[in-house]
Amino acid sequence: MGNVQTLEAARRERSKRRQSRLSLLLSKVPKSSLELKSILTGFPPSPETSVDAAVLVPSLLYSIGLWHLEHNALCDAFGGHIMCPDAKYLFQSPRTKVLDVGCANGDWLDSLYLTGFTNPEYHGVDIIARENLDPGMMGETNISRAKFQVGNVLERLPYGDNEFDFVHQRLLVLGIPKDKWIDVIRELTRVTKHKGWIELVEADVTIVHDGPKSQAVLKPFTGALEERGIDTLAGSRLAANVKQAGNLINIKTKTVSIPLGWDGELPNLLMADLKFGLMALSDWMAQVMGVSTEEYRGMVDAAASEW
Repeated sequence: MGNVQTLEAARRERSKRRQSRLSLLLSKVPKSSLELKSILTGFPPSPETSVDAAVLVPSLLYSIGLWHLEHNALCDAFGGHIMCPDAKYLFQSPRTKVLDVGCANGDWLDSLYLTGFTNPEYHGVDIIARENLDPGMMGETNISRAKFQVGNVLERLPYGDNEFDFVHQRLLVLGIPKDKWIDVIRELTRVTKHKGWIELVEADVTIVHDGPKSQAVLKPFTGALEERGIDTLAGSRLAANVKQAGNLINIKTKTVSIPLGWDGELPNLLMADLKFGLMALSDWMAQVMGVSTEEYRGMVDAAASEW
């Protein structure tokens, strides 16, 4: 009974902190839709700037704490933290090992634990050590008791072959060059056990039915990313990349289209996330577009008024 009460208290405290963070973030935000794609796959039995594409998103997210927004938005959009029903049984066993690649502050791992999946052994890996994150980014204090390591999926993860039952990776679209996606999927496959699962969640860097003010910002943004080798349609290409990587079966996809700025918490989460992301890149994008930083921020404000 003591463990149940402790877990419930942790859930309530986490919910309270989440609402406080969201209220603060959304209060700073001055109707379109963004598509998110999930790929679930089972492993078979037997321009010149100072911004490095490989660390563009991590440095952006960690510096302003967007990970909290994206984590909550994705959970709401896909209806939970684990999107594949066939894989949920794994989380009941204490022998299950779970890895989150690009784990940031460990929000996804902690959320699994608080949902009631307290048995697995949790691991997280990221290019930035957890203790070096901004204090405002940390959120909870590793409720899941995860073991964190520093590593780069573009190189080689610091784990052996066939080590994990469930491997999760999401929203690294701006951190993985287009010509590296097949290699990344193969590296995730390497550390996944036979009969294990890999879950990938990515977004296309595009908005459906955007207005002229949004296009004035987003077209130069996506163009600059493509010049740097980033695949702005990585979400749509996930299934094809998974198939090309080979050695994976039972591939399932799910696409969710989320309205931006409409009534409801989820649309407002995505609106805040997109705006904060664009604002965080003000210096770089002002240089790309040949305008002042103040002028660029004004353009982002104008774009957000259309959402």
